[in-house]
Amino acid sequence: MPGTDAAAPQAIPAPASLSPLAREHWAAVPDPVKHEFARREVEMQRFVNETAQQRQVGDAFMRSVQPYMPAIQAEGVDPLTAVTNLLQIGTRLRMGTPIEKAQTVAQIVKAYGVDVQALDDSLVGVVPQQGAPDQNYIQQAVQQALAPLMQAAQQRHQAAVQEVETATRSELAQFASDPKNEFFNDLRGMMADMIEVAERQGHKLSLQEAYQRSAMLHPEVSRVMLARQQGVNAQRLTEAARTAKASAVSVRGSAPVGNPSSPEPSSIRESIEAAIESYSRV
Repeated sequence: MPGTDAAAPQAIPAPASLSPLAREHWAAVPDPVKHEFARREVEMQRFVNETAQQRQVGDAFMRSVQPYMPAIQAEGVDPLTAVTNLLQIGTRLRMGTPIEKAQTVAQIVKAYGVDVQALDDSLVGVVPQQGAPDQNYIQQAVQQALAPLMQAAQQRHQAAVQEVETATRSELAQFASDPKNEFFNDLRGMMADMIEVAERQGHKLSLQEAYQRSAMLHPEVSRVMLARQQGVNAQRLTEAARTAKASAVSVRGSAPVGNPSSPEPSSIRESIEAAIESYSRV
């Protein structure tokens, strides 16, 4: 034959976004549809990668304002509006005219019920009366003294958390890339819940254990795995029936027992009946 054989087209894997039951039928999907699915998956992944930084900023913003949500809700606005209002006030106080600055401070005093006398004392620098030291000053002094120690402890804690997170991400990536764990993306939410519950109860649940338990509880994954296992068992029983028939023929030295044109067993029950029938005729 002149030339070399053309390389076989590379199979397109089923998109991970499909459900387990849908992925079981991927082989029957026409190639043009598979290519369109693959193209859309690439586009979605590109979109996710391009917007990753914006989503991280959004998550960081929501975490930052979370402690102040009661105050924001009391104002009757959303977090973005609340921050915008604060930035507008800060801009006027920093860059406005003297009259605009005074008006802004007056609005703050009225809106938040600032004591004018206390404000005046703070502006002119009135010190507390002689006698017992002011409790607020004592607390401030203690906090300032402990601040370096608290910061160092927080940094050590963050470093330890970061180290654990890095190791966990590496283990998860290795586990997810193992072909044996093909349903990881479908089960990772259930796995996380199981591991968290086990930790609360003082037990350590491995990723493999969580994967197996989640697979049995997931409605679609469990059906797919059961169907596959039944297919394997049916194939084994069919092979056993064939072996039994062949053994019967060799022992009796005659034609195969039963109808030679009978169809091959198509289920576990038919395979078992065929095997029993073959053995009973030996």
